[in-house]
Amino acid sequence: MKEKIDLVKLWTRKAENDLINAKHSINIKPKPPLDTICFHAQ
Repeated sequence: MKEKIDLVKLWTRKAENDLINAKHSINIKPKPPLDTICFHAQ
């Protein structure tokens, strides 16, 4: 059971990092990389 919890924690951390990337990338001026932002937001 502990292995499953650890795996969920890893995936949650990955999802949080993807969200951070999307939030930062949307502010890139003059033209944010929308394809990358969408990838990280999915």
